[in-house]
Amino acid sequence: MAANSRLRGDQALTDGQFALADAIELALESKPASVLWTVSGIARKIGGPQDPVDLRRVLAWMEEHVYVISNGRGGCWRRYGRRH
Repeated sequence: MAANSRLRGDQALTDGQFALADAIELALESKPASVLWTVSGIARKIGGPQDPVDLRRVLAWMEEHVYVISNGRGGCWRRYGRRH
């Protein structure tokens, strides 16, 4: 396993996924908290090639750990916003 893909203790994300979570948080902070983002909108804001499965996994982890909120809709129409 590469150093940047090593899991941190009992955390569910790799180092690379934590970096992705930081990039997502910065992207969400670029607009008011009331703005809800689609997964593809977040990927465009972050830039570069993004693995949609990895992006959704990180967003799910962020939602579970209350870093982001969601409107609760499923599938590709789920929208995310920053918590505060």
